[in-house]
Amino acid sequence: MTEFEKLIYNIHLKVSRVIQNKPYKFRNNFENLTEDKQMFCKKLAQFFNKHNHINVETFFKAPYEVYTDKPSLDLKFYTSLKACKLYFDYINKLNKQDINSQETKQFFQESALFITRYCIENKITFHNYVSYKENPTDNLNIFCSHLKSGNVSIYLLFMYENFEKQLKSHDKDILNFMLKDVIADISQHRVKFYNKKKETKLFFEKVVNHCKNKVDSIVG
Repeated sequence: MTEFEKLIYNIHLKVSRVIQNKPYKFRNNFENLTEDKQMFCKKLAQFFNKHNHINVETFFKAPYEVYTDKPSLDLKFYTSLKACKLYFDYINKLNKQDINSQETKQFFQESALFITRYCIENKITFHNYVSYKENPTDNLNIFCSHLKSGNVSIYLLFMYENFEKQLKSHDKDILNFMLKDVIADISQHRVKFYNKKKETKLFFEKVVNHCKNKVDSIVG
């Protein structure tokens, strides 16, 4: 097994135990791991390498956040199309939560940290993130992929003054195909964003300013 496959196994182990409020210990010795579990880890590694913007831990956690009965989900389940659907259902759920909730604030903060890492890795300023394309020939700015994959909160994107201008500059058919649910609710998201509580506004600004300063101090 590769190190990434081992990591996938351990992240799944962690999530499945934490959900049940049980302690967990990462596995170090994989010599006796069954062949079917090794195969599932290999399939998942291929999936995550192909869709490298998907957060592994969030992917494993998503079904438990959608289902209310907290079922026991093995590695095989996560190789199914059902797992993918539940992941995107969870991402939509995150973007539709009360903007003033603790869950939204946590997602916002995690999104800002993701953008911070991304900007530093790609040597772009925090400000330029929303207009950035990884390749000049790309049809969509990179934030579209990050938004679809659940790495970035829609409310964080609204913190960029030119976010909607950039969004509208994309081909409508491609945008609707990739971000159908987000585009359908964009007006509702906008209303929520501009009517958020003062406490939430100050929290958003503090997080963004901190991350912006960190990126710009490194990238310049």
